[in-house]
Amino acid sequence: METRASPFVVGLFTLGTLFATLAFTYWYSRFGETGPTQDYRVVFSDEVTGLGVGAPVLFNGIKVGAVRKMSLAPDDPTQIIAEIEVDSDTPVRVDTRAQIQSQGFTGVPFVQLISGRPDSPELTQAWGGEDAPIIYADASTVQSIIDRAQSLMVKLDTAVTRVDDILAGNQ
Repeated sequence: METRASPFVVGLFTLGTLFATLAFTYWYSRFGETGPTQDYRVVFSDEVTGLGVGAPVLFNGIKVGAVRKMSLAPDDPTQIIAEIEVDSDTPVRVDTRAQIQSQGFTGVPFVQLISGRPDSPELTQAWGGEDAPIIYADASTVQSIIDRAQSLMVKLDTAVTRVDDILAGNQ
C-alpha cells in the first residue's frame, strides 16, 4: 500500500520547519542578553592585539557586555577607542579602570573593568557630555609580561655575547 503525499503539503511542512529552525536560532542567540544597556568608550594607549568586535567585557570577572566597535582616535592615532555595551545595572563609577586581559597566557583577550571605590559617583551621572562616557585603560598585564620577556632576552643575548667574546679571547 502506497500513500500519496501532496507536493504542496510537503513544501509547506518544509518551509514551516525551516522557519521554526531560524526562529529558534535567533531566540537562542538572544537568550543570554539581559535588559537595557549602557554604552561607554574605552581609551587605550597601548596595543590592543587580539581584541576585536564581539570580545567579552567583564566587570570583576563577571561578563556584563561586549565590544561593539573599535577605531583609532581621530585626534591621536596612537590611541585606540573601543566602544563597549554594558548592562545598565553594572556599577561603573568615575574611578573605574579598564584593562585588556586574556584567559590564560594564550587565551582570547577581553576587556576587564576594574571597579572603583563604592562611594564614588556613577560615571553616567557625572558625565556631562552628550557622547558615551569615557573609561581610561591601564596597561595590559599580558603586554607588560611580553615586554619584560623581550627585554630579558636582549639582556641575556648581550651577556652570552660578552661571555663568548671573553672565552674567544682566552683561547
